[in-house]
Amino acid sequence: MRRKGFTLAEIMVVVAVLALLLMLLVPSYQRSASITRATLCRNNLAKISTAFGTHAGGVGARSVTGATSLPNADSWPAVPYSVCPVNALFICPEKEDNSAYSRAKNPLEGLRYTNSGYNRNDRGWDIPFAEVGLGKMYFGTRRGKDSRGDYIEVGLDDNSAVTADYIDRDGHDGVFRVYLESSGKVVIKLLKYSCGENNCVLYFGKPLFPDSVTDPADPYYGWLGPGTSKNGMERELSRGMQCSYGINEWSGDLHYGDSRVLLVDYDKTIVDLSDAEFPKLLSDAAQRHMGKLNMLLADGAVRAIGPTHLDPLLGDQNIWVP
Repeated sequence: MRRKGFTLAEIMVVVAVLALLLMLLVPSYQRSASITRATLCRNNLAKISTAFGTHAGGVGARSVTGATSLPNADSWPAVPYSVCPVNALFICPEKEDNSAYSRAKNPLEGLRYTNSGYNRNDRGWDIPFAEVGLGKMYFGTRRGKDSRGDYIEVGLDDNSAVTADYIDRDGHDGVFRVYLESSGKVVIKLLKYSCGENNCVLYFGKPLFPDSVTDPADPYYGWLGPGTSKNGMERELSRGMQCSYGINEWSGDLHYGDSRVLLVDYDKTIVDLSDAEFPKLLSDAAQRHMGKLNMLLADGAVRAIGPTHLDPLLGDQNIWVP
């Protein structure tokens, strides 16, 4: 008599075979997917390298030796995002949107208003933008929204609230507007400045609005005044973007063509070699790509390398420091 179905034993054998195949195939698929993401990560770095080159060609940045200089670390990732505004390029595919360094929690972080210019030692005051509010330092702020996005207005030097008529009143130095754009960018715009004193806005220790005076050794470098010549100027702040690649803290001293590390998979935007957690951050980041970190060299090459080779105490410090 012909059977009309499978026995329980036969079904169990088939299930066992399928389970075994899954056990063999899933790790292979996961490894293949990881390799694909590692390749996409390296492609990101290669495209960022091209964007750096485009930026350099646009600004014509040259050192005294004639070699094209890379931007300072404080401008990352606003440069080269300014010439390649593609958010996905600045996120490692393994991290997706979960980068430990994401948008700034406080968009005013790193901004300071200082008296007596950038290079003077006789500053009358040095005030963080983040210390805002009535009766606290010299700032008042107000919030609003326009076509660019949400913003915070910071009024300078009169210790009163920023109201609709603030920009037209006397008795203050000026008004800044800090935009939190929907793309994640943070932009600061000088709406009005009328003080004749040598005041300066610093962003993580660097002047934010230098113009015709380009020599950092010049005591007039970065001044806002005197007068209204810089009204309407704006700067993109790097701390507003989401990014999961770290830039070498020495980048401003590197030149295109140097065989030094420029960018690396990392959970801080600036790679500080003196950071006590530096080895751990390298090790943690290496878990993204099967124990190796993707890195971009200043000469445009993209490499995958183990974390111990990037630790200057275990490897070669010359790969970081010019």
